[in-house]
Amino acid sequence: ERLPSRMQKNSIVFLIRAYNEATRILAVIDGVFQAGYNQILVINDGSSDATAELLEPYIKSGKIHYLRHPINRG
Repeated sequence: ERLPSRMQKNSIVFLIRAYNEATRILAVIDGVFQAGYNQILVINDGSSDATAELLEPYIKSGKIHYLRHPINRG
């Protein structure tokens, strides 16, 4: 039996890998939210741009889960 679409969307976790993505990371995250999904994990792979700073409001509000590698690991 198929689950209602809201339940299906809540069971999907989006993994977003980010390396120096300050110019587009917010648009990607907002697009995921606008599509009705609410589970996002961002892994910052040692970005040296403003990626981490731009994500701070999302992190502090608990809207996204966030991990950061101190150096780029490819």
